[in-house]
Parts: sequence; C-alpha cells; structure tokens
Amino acid sequence: MKLRILIVAAASLLAAAGARAEGPATTDKDALQGTWRLTSVEVNKEAIPLENLKEGNVVVVGTLVVKGDSYAFHLGKNRLEIIFKVDPAKRPRAIDLTVSEGPQKGQTYHGIYKLESDTYTICRNVEPGKERPTEFVTKPKSGLMLVVWKRDKSAGPPRPEK
Repeated sequence: MKLRILIVAAASLLAAAGARAEGPATTDKDALQGTWRLTSVEVNKEAIPLENLKEGNVVVVGTLVVKGDSYAFHLGKNRLEIIFKVDPAKRPRAIDLTVSEGPQKGQTYHGIYKLESDTYTICRNVEPGKERPTEFVTKPKSGLMLVVWKRDKSAGPPRPEK
C-alpha cells in the first residue's frame, strides 16, 4: 500500500514537472513585458489631461517599455530608467521601482499595481522613499499618483537583449 502511494505521488510530481516544461506559467513580471501607452494620470485626486503633456506645441505620448527587470518610461525627450521588482503575493500586489539612471539614481518608489488583460494600473507616491499606498485611490494632498497604461500591441514583443 505504501509503495502504491509513493508511485502515485512520484507520478504526480513528474506530471507536474512535465506540464511546467511544456508551458511555463505566466508570472506578473512576464505579463508586464512589452510596450505600454499612457492612457490616464491622476495626482492628488486631480486628473491630468494627456493633451496637457506637451513639448512646445506638440502633444507627447507617454510610453513604457518593460524588458526583463528594466522599466523605461519615455515622455517626449524625457526618459526615466528603472529596475523593478514585483510581489504578486501581497494584497494589493506590490511593486518597487528603483531609479537606475539620473539624479534620483538609487532611490525607490514603493507602489501597488494590478494587471487586467491589457491594462496595467499603478499607484505610487510622487516622491521616492515614501510609504506604499494601500488602495488605488488618490486624495487631495496625498502625494499619490494613479497611472493607467494600455498594452501597445502594434509595438510587438520586446526584443531580447544581446
């Protein structure tokens, strides 16, 4: 009887290992990979109209390119390079964004995020080092920003690093 239980347990483990080898489970980090377009921004309970994001008279489009652990935000000529870590086990899910280039290099923003199909929502403080928000809401004078991104399917998958 014990041998039979051991064989069933071993078969189950092998089947599970085979299933993982055929089609690895998609993690949140995997799901974030690719190019995203900025669709909305709210800071301190005030929506920031995207048409207000301009360089001169030209409205600029915000993009986010996620490749591996790299998280590159582009808004016109402005660029912010970040290394990110996600913790999908926390509720709400947690993300840490550590600036890897520029004057804020080494500083970390603590945020929360959610992924719903091709929509990525993040809430974080506008200043690094502040406490992680607990909900996807901004309030007047809260110092919080809520940003919504849509996957840019026209950009295709991210290219592997060489």
